[in-house]
Amino acid sequence: MCFGTTCGLTTVATVRAQLLNTLNTGVQATHMFQTRVSVAEIAPQTQSARLRPNFFPTSTFTANLMGAASSLSFRNGTVTFLAVANYWDGRSTAVTSPIFLLDPTATFNQPAAEVIQNVSSHGARQWARATFPSGETALILAAYSGPTYLYPFGGASLPLNVGGRVLLAERFASGAACFNAGGGTYVVLSIFRNANASVPEAPSKLLKLSLTGSSVSATLVQDLPTRAAHGVEAMDVGDSLVLIFPALDPSAPTRVFSAPRHFTGGT
Repeated sequence: MCFGTTCGLTTVATVRAQLLNTLNTGVQATHMFQTRVSVAEIAPQTQSARLRPNFFPTSTFTANLMGAASSLSFRNGTVTFLAVANYWDGRSTAVTSPIFLLDPTATFNQPAAEVIQNVSSHGARQWARATFPSGETALILAAYSGPTYLYPFGGASLPLNVGGRVLLAERFASGAACFNAGGGTYVVLSIFRNANASVPEAPSKLLKLSLTGSSVSATLVQDLPTRAAHGVEAMDVGDSLVLIFPALDPSAPTRVFSAPRHFTGGT
């Protein structure tokens, strides 16, 4: 079993768009957001999937998996983690987003995920993982209703260095993606709305990350002209790096930006 590629969280697709509308938050809209979480195991021999109903301990659902928007599974050395971005708990977007330590030795009917850290967030949308040329890593938690932070990674017992977090955006981030190019490490944030509600344009942000000792800093490289960006995908296409920003606005197209894979800033 490969936890790094087979663990998934399902969500209600018709609800995701409304999650970014602050007018739909609060007790009046609680009936609209019932998000269920499930994990499927893919058998290597048959490539077929089957649900693992006991993957998370029963208490985890009510304590750690309310209003999950997305998840990220990754390895750090020989240890596998699953980070879940929780948007809200049915009443408030001021919730925690958990990081689980996964046990690859657990049998089909045994719980395989243990919460090792909860990170405070406000309307979290997505986790992303940045890897520096030195091999050091950091996690970014994109949040819509509050700040988006970068957290240096601390190891298996305490994944994130909360005290060393770096502010990347004040509000309105809908997604994040990380990539390496030209010897540097970058994070791109999709921004859903402008702080000035009368301005429809909401530029997304491309930032370069620097690691000095154990300290991480972020420098804005470029504002990318987007409107109502609902997320971001980064991919390699030939010798180019491509960024895709789907738009949740009937008057705004999906924006696609590209740059040479060896670029050192700017698209």
